[in-house]
Amino acid sequence: MKSGRDVDKFEEMHLTPLESKVISAPGIAESPVNIECRLVEIKELGSHHMFLAEVVGVTVDDQYINETGKFELNATGLVSYSHGEYFTLGENVGKFGYSVRKSAKGGKKATKAKQPTKGGQKPSQAKAKRPTEDGTRPNKAKKSGEGSKKAVGGNRRPKKRK
Repeated sequence: MKSGRDVDKFEEMHLTPLESKVISAPGIAESPVNIECRLVEIKELGSHHMFLAEVVGVTVDDQYINETGKFELNATGLVSYSHGEYFTLGENVGKFGYSVRKSAKGGKKATKAKQPTKGGQKPSQAKAKRPTEDGTRPNKAKKSGEGSKKAVGGNRRPKKRK
């Protein structure tokens, strides 16, 4: 609730600045994840402004990367804020594709019923992230060489729209 113009937030909150890989603003060393962004556009929406940004770099603390290279988000203790309340991550309710995987009996696909939205329209289906044209998956974690952080570049190819 205090402006960085008036207070040194790192000092006030006892945080350690972390040098960013791509942008000039510092990250927070105590944070399990630092996402570096470049401002793309500011949209004026009446009572407030919406800032649109491009992710240009990500740094993840090594302790949250398991032996297979998967980022263990639930282990980080992240908290989200929504309308005056704070929330932690909830329970695991399924894996990607759980609504269409084959059932154990009969080999038929189990499908999740889609509930209509307020306007009577069905919600859109989430699309899977696809490999790049050369068959590799984008943004594999790479060692940054600095402490116990991993850096992932933001050099993703844009998705082709249909």
